[in-house]
Amino acid sequence: MTAPISFGFLRPSPELVEAGPWTVTGSGIEVADDPEVVPDWDHFTDLRVARSLEIDLPSLLRECDLDERSTLHGIITWQCSWTKLRGGGPPSPLRDGANTLELDLDGRLLGGRLALEARIVLGDPVGGGPLSPELPGSLLWSEPHRITLEGVGARFPTVPISFAESGIAGGHNGAWALTVDSSDLAASGSGHIRLYLNSDHPAIRTLIDQPDATQSVTLQQMIRYDLARQLFTVALHHEDFDDQQTYEDDTLGQVLGDLTGDLFPGRTLQELRGNHRISPGELEAEIQARVGLLSR
Repeated sequence: MTAPISFGFLRPSPELVEAGPWTVTGSGIEVADDPEVVPDWDHFTDLRVARSLEIDLPSLLRECDLDERSTLHGIITWQCSWTKLRGGGPPSPLRDGANTLELDLDGRLLGGRLALEARIVLGDPVGGGPLSPELPGSLLWSEPHRITLEGVGARFPTVPISFAESGIAGGHNGAWALTVDSSDLAASGSGHIRLYLNSDHPAIRTLIDQPDATQSVTLQQMIRYDLARQLFTVALHHEDFDDQQTYEDDTLGQVLGDLTGDLFPGRTLQELRGNHRISPGELEAEIQARVGLLSR
């Protein structure tokens, strides 16, 4: 039996906070409440996360033995499994009754599984007893939620960089470059796959500055197709990759397995290798259809 955790100060009863569903929105993305996956997300799509909280503030302060003049803040924190980045939204002063917490996320910082947590923390304490929380930021209530960010390109970092200054692609003015170190299928996917966007290229500049522009939407589709095609090619020709094997979460093997399964559901790698020898062009056309190339 696990012993209860002591925080060293009074915390409120959970029933004093009624949390509504998590909502996730983004350009062209519509997901159900409390989503477990965001199927149409990619690195070029920023997300807004929100959650409503109905709070009995007087009772909450009373149970923490805090003066009614004390302030509490609500905040949403986040962490991504693939980029290993984390952060939090701006603290929002809480009032009695209805409150809404919001968080804006830059798509270029995301990937893999997104861990969210709604929190109520101490703002400015006034008065209080010996067991009252004293330090601003003390955690009084929290509730987590996890979301898988799906889609090609969702599971590894994207880096805008000058090809001319960095020497990528020999310094030539290509638009993007994908690097894959496939030497170890059990290694981290985020550490072995990386997409570089040439910040000197005018089309990439438009994509970064105006992701919703018609030209940018078309370019996103082209990049998604190229990433899927290149990674599928790695899976086809990797001598040690086996789609019947179970790979650990967040590994290169899992990335290749998930991608192959998403692109060609119900077909084995052995079958796909045979199809590729006979008619590689038809398989690439299937990938075009799966990623929605030039679909809008």
